[in-house]
Amino acid sequence: MFLYTFGRYSNDYNIIFSLIPPKSRSVLELCFGDIYIAKLCKENNISWTGYDVSNYFVNYAKKNHFNAIAVNLNNVKFNSEFDVAIISRSLYQFKNKFSSFFDSIFKSTSRIIICESIKTLADTKSKTLHWIAKTITHSAKSEHVFRYNQNSIQKDIDLLSQRFDLIVK
Repeated sequence: MFLYTFGRYSNDYNIIFSLIPPKSRSVLELCFGDIYIAKLCKENNISWTGYDVSNYFVNYAKKNHFNAIAVNLNNVKFNSEFDVAIISRSLYQFKNKFSSFFDSIFKSTSRIIICESIKTLADTKSKTLHWIAKTITHSAKSEHVFRYNQNSIQKDIDLLSQRFDLIVK
């Protein structure tokens, strides 16, 4: 993952964590992958729940005593309310169901932190690096060809802004 994020992995997740409002008591992390945010939440007495399609990641989180749920996020209904939801480097997976995906999230929280890559190894002209990028971002039974760039992410942020009250940083 270090290579995929051009060496910014820890720094990016620390920035994400810093955006969680100070009085937050519960965090929902979607497509959590690893448990970096979960560990930061635990250190700061914040309840963390992770949803991911990967049984590997869910089992890893559970083995480390975190509340993780294996689920296909394309059609999930959240049963709890959270102070904040986080989706990091996975928004591209929901491009085809963008509006309904956010409708479901906003039923469980009023605040979402989104961190999405707009320049990745998938953009490279190198066939080898492109293959690596595609392989490490493969989720369950789906391959995701679409990746955000500056223009496409701005269009989707504008779409969300029309439907919801957004603060963009």
